[in-house]
Amino acid sequence: MNYITVLISGLYLMVTFLCIMLGVYFLYMNNNTILNRLAFLFCISLSCWCFGAALSLTASNAIDAVLWLKFSAIGAAGFWAFLLHYMIVLTDSERLLKKRWMKYVIYVPAIIMIYVRGVSKEIPEELYHFKKTSLGWVSNTGFSFWTLLFDLYMISFTLAGIFLIYRWKKKIKDDHQREQAGNIYNSYIISFLIAILGELLDHLQMGCYFHKLTPFILLVPILILCYSIRNSNLMKGDTQSDDIVFMEQFRTKIARHLSEAFCFGGILYLISQCYFIKSTDIKRVVGFSIVLCLFGLGVYLIYKLAIKKDAKVMLYSILLSIAIPIITLNFTDYAAITVWAFPFIIIIATLLFNNSTILTMVSTSIILTQLFMWIKVPNSLVNVDTSDYFTRIGLLGVGIGLIYYINKIYIFRLSQLSERIKTQDLLYLISSRVINVNCTNMKEKMDEVLSLVCEYVQADRAHIYFNIKNDMEHADYYCWCNEFSKLKDEILQDTRIAKYEWLKKQVKETGVVMIPDVAELTQEAEKEKDFLEKQNVKSMLSIPLISHEQKIGFLRLDYVLKYKTFDEAFIQILMTVGNILGEAYKKTYSEQKIEKMAYYDQLTNIPNRQLFGQRINQVIASADKSGDLFGIIFLDLDSFKIINDTLGHHYGDKILIMIADRLTKCIRKTDTVCRFGGDEFLIMLNNIMSEKDIETVATKIIKQLEEPLFIEGQEIYITASVGISVFPTDGMDNDTLIKNADIAMYKAKSSGKNQFVFCSQEMKEEIEQTMVITSNLYHALDRSELAIVYQPQVSIETGQIIAVEALARWYHPELGLISPAIFIPIAEHTSLINLIGEWILKESCQQIKKWHNKGLLPIRVAVNVSVNQLLNTNFVNKVMKILADTGLDSKYLELEITENIAIQESDYIFDVLSKLKALGISLAIDDFGTEYSSLNRIKLLPVDRLKIDMHFISGILNNEKDKVIVDVIIKLAKDLNLKVIAEGVETQEQLNYLLEKKCDEVQGYFFYKPLSTSDMEEVLTNLI
Repeated sequence: MNYITVLISGLYLMVTFLCIMLGVYFLYMNNNTILNRLAFLFCISLSCWCFGAALSLTASNAIDAVLWLKFSAIGAAGFWAFLLHYMIVLTDSERLLKKRWMKYVIYVPAIIMIYVRGVSKEIPEELYHFKKTSLGWVSNTGFSFWTLLFDLYMISFTLAGIFLIYRWKKKIKDDHQREQAGNIYNSYIISFLIAILGELLDHLQMGCYFHKLTPFILLVPILILCYSIRNSNLMKGDTQSDDIVFMEQFRTKIARHLSEAFCFGGILYLISQCYFIKSTDIKRVVGFSIVLCLFGLGVYLIYKLAIKKDAKVMLYSILLSIAIPIITLNFTDYAAITVWAFPFIIIIATLLFNNSTILTMVSTSIILTQLFMWIKVPNSLVNVDTSDYFTRIGLLGVGIGLIYYINKIYIFRLSQLSERIKTQDLLYLISSRVINVNCTNMKEKMDEVLSLVCEYVQADRAHIYFNIKNDMEHADYYCWCNEFSKLKDEILQDTRIAKYEWLKKQVKETGVVMIPDVAELTQEAEKEKDFLEKQNVKSMLSIPLISHEQKIGFLRLDYVLKYKTFDEAFIQILMTVGNILGEAYKKTYSEQKIEKMAYYDQLTNIPNRQLFGQRINQVIASADKSGDLFGIIFLDLDSFKIINDTLGHHYGDKILIMIADRLTKCIRKTDTVCRFGGDEFLIMLNNIMSEKDIETVATKIIKQLEEPLFIEGQEIYITASVGISVFPTDGMDNDTLIKNADIAMYKAKSSGKNQFVFCSQEMKEEIEQTMVITSNLYHALDRSELAIVYQPQVSIETGQIIAVEALARWYHPELGLISPAIFIPIAEHTSLINLIGEWILKESCQQIKKWHNKGLLPIRVAVNVSVNQLLNTNFVNKVMKILADTGLDSKYLELEITENIAIQESDYIFDVLSKLKALGISLAIDDFGTEYSSLNRIKLLPVDRLKIDMHFISGILNNEKDKVIVDVIIKLAKDLNLKVIAEGVETQEQLNYLLEKKCDEVQGYFFYKPLSTSDMEEVLTNLI
């Protein structure tokens, strides 16, 4: 055997191995598509073609050469069929395959060629005429029918493939893919022409044997096809979801099958030696069979051992390294040409262990075994010489080098896959953690996320700075530490670095800040350097947190125990993490804003009534169990409306904000202050020992509010009225406690303001009575419970009745007679005064008209009018309608208004009174002297009478001040040409005084008490 034969055989084997690797690569990309499976099949077919050709060249005799050439022919025949099928699928011509006869056209010729050239025992005699040449065993068939038939099969299938590629190249629109298709087409044409030329020369008996190079030539377009497919992404691989755990399971299967192979080999060796070869050395045969079985048992035991992976790999390495020389040396005397190839099986098996230790030990064992055989057995009965050993070692070296390279790629790709899976797992875990993040669990979720990130990137600390408003003073900060540190928490959780200018600038401009070595920071980043060195940080990485393309903070990773360099892939993964965290925080931030809008006052930023109610309910539930007390303070600012009206709402809002701040400072953190609405505030004092504690806080609040407020250089004073209720004395629920505190507040306000009042039982009973009266008042008119009484007004000069005042009375069937002093204010407060006032006015006018029609004294009627009625835009029209409906002359109607209405600086009120006066209606100011009258205002009002309040009349005989006031009022009225009427005259002495002072009219019990309609009519009748 010469060097040329060995070289060509070795090249064939290299092509075999390369084709197998390409086929496996195609399956690795995606084993679920027909395109990848066909690529695998034509690569394996070509490897069989080359492997058979290699062994036929180096066969020991012509019979073996024929055998291996048949094997090669099977691969060659299948190659062209699989390649054409692949081209049909690749060039998007799959519609051809839908025709049933198409697959027969592809595969029937291949089956015929396989039968003729590889299976049939008769026909091959015409095909294979071997002779020993310098190349080895070579077949020289010349022109024969079956040779020409095979050539026609090969040429037709090749031309069909060329046509498909050409048509496909014309249809492709993408320039890059068209270029790659052109490369495939050109390589296909060139390889085809060279192969045809070689076959033609061989058939012309030129002795060139170019057809032996056909597999090498065909490898060129296959490699170009592989490159083009990968470069143009024509065969897309699916994303693998396997993990290293899956590879570990695969390796255990290989170990189990390797164990079975050893045992099966031992049994097969025993059978073949005893029954076929008829070996006479039975001991050696049995012993070697037992050794093989023991190797198999050893592999199985290692596979079953519950030890670490590294220990298993070492045991596998030792066992296989021992097995290689033992098996090789046993077959030295025979099968020398093929036995050396068996170590390649072991090497390929070791690749799957993904460990360089086992590969190195097995490779070393192979080389040392071959060197040992070269030295100890340089020649043998099979005539193996130095060149054979040299060739073996060379080929093994090449094979081992190639396997090392493949192993390197394999491990690299596997690590990439593992990293990708770890990344996907990380992103999945982070996403699953933050998907349900909210305001309450934000800290817990961020700790979990930072822990996952640190574990993935092997960082020692992680910090998150969230800053949506670009205000680091109010940024949200989270920290997680992975290493044991003696540093204090205030140092580890120091956030000042986020405010340093260099880092802020870097975060703003580049987003990502990488510091592989803190000690190498420049002078510009001196503050950052000192800060990080104080925290023992060696390397630092900052990643922006982004939401909707807006930077809302950054993630900072610290490496304390080692230095760290950062690559682009590493950064991209963390950028994705940053995006997830940014969106999660934006979600919670939005929830916080919504919650703040729902539960906090937008002006003062303190809790509103909804949140206050929830907290009260929580405290009530706790106090019910513990028996603790807590208090509710209801605070209302005194005269706040005047401030709003005079200074404006801008000042009013600032006052409310400052008041809220003062109230918050007056209470503990466990207490709650809320804005109840307008200028009202509620305070809950939790866990108090006695009412004395509440009183202390209330006193503190009153004094605090008495301090002046300074707004835009202006000094403002404001006070508050405070009402207090206590749980459980003043209520067992939220609404009752607030209601009773409100009752106490109104009591404080009515008692002089700027004070606090505790709710009492009397207050609650009074309010309860008011509620009952209010409820019944709504039905009083419908139930005809209201009545009118008339109190005569007498001329002090003649003693004659000149008018009556209509007074409302309420006779309730259960409550009895209810005083107007009780129900009239309630009517004014509930706006029922409009209905009741209109009813009184209509009934009074109607009754007076009836008396006039009966010929009784032509007296006028005085009816009290509320400010609510005067503010009604339709009031004048209603009065006109009542006069028209009743037929009463307007001069017999007098409307009485209170003094506070008379002095209102309202042009509208003045206009209404003027219109009433124009109708001929008399106007009187009731209870004159009890309010703060404006004389300038009085002189302009269109009034006819002033009514002196009865409180002054009752004191004219024994109180000089009352006497002076009455004198002044009478004198003022006379000077303004107004009539004067005195209310509440009850004695002769009072009457004599008023007569002396020339008062015009009087009204009181001295003459008449309020009379019913029938009694009044009787009095008038008697005066005729």
